[in-house]
Amino acid sequence: MKFVKSLAEGNSKYAKELFIDEAVLFGYFDGELEHGSIDQFYHNVDTVPSGDNFKARMDVLLLEETLAVVRVLEQG
Repeated sequence: MKFVKSLAEGNSKYAKELFIDEAVLFGYFDGELEHGSIDQFYHNVDTVPSGDNFKARMDVLLLEETLAVVRVLEQG
């Protein structure tokens, strides 16, 4: 929920509690595929506000010891 809270509020401080420095970003932003360091994700969260109708759904794809692979679907 910290991840979704960061997205909804446009504040990466909550998400920063969840990721290691070596985490990587893969996903679409404004229709373009992005991949790179987690810092790019933090930048996107902090500079692009979400809409009033923001909704998110997370699907856990894999959990293994200290690793999680999660798909996040966002609207608004």
